[in-house]
Amino acid sequence: MRDDIVIIGGGLAGSEAAWQAANRGAKVTLYE
Repeated sequence: MRDDIVIIGGGLAGSEAAWQAANRGAKVTLYE
């Protein structure tokens, strides 16, 4: 998987989603 993912919200759920996506090979941008 090589997707670009943007997650807005760095709370518990947003951080976990970013972590999981990055571990699966996605390029993640996390905005607080």
